[in-house]
Amino acid sequence: MNQAPNIYDWNSPADRAVVDPLSYEFEELWNETAKVNTDVFAKAFHCVPDDRIRDWGAYEKFYQDLYVGKFPGKGDDKDKDKDKPRVPPRYRYGHVAKEEFPGGVRELKEWLARVRGTLVEMPLRFMENVDFAQEGLKLNPLTDTVYT
Repeated sequence: MNQAPNIYDWNSPADRAVVDPLSYEFEELWNETAKVNTDVFAKAFHCVPDDRIRDWGAYEKFYQDLYVGKFPGKGDDKDKDKDKPRVPPRYRYGHVAKEEFPGGVRELKEWLARVRGTLVEMPLRFMENVDFAQEGLKLNPLTDTVYT
């Protein structure tokens, strides 16, 4: 067990950067940290949801082919492929997509070294081009509390 005291580095550059969480400098640090972390996690692990995924086609290219595999019968003639087995995914969920790092482990470690904490951007544009609403559904006393 580590019994060393936790010594705070008062007045260090990192300490001064977070003194005023309402300052422009802090907001810039916060947003830049979130952007870098989001970009690194997306490249290394293809995390979903991701703002670059705006429709099902982008979803398949970015995530499904690597981590979910392919299902038969997705073409025009679904019946002819229905008995074919599903193509397994190339990677287990949460594992690195090595196609993203032609430089191998060294390149991956360089990217991961850029991560600072767990702060990431909230994906507000994920699947924005997909209409999930179905005709006939509307707000009612039950759905009102769910969606508002």
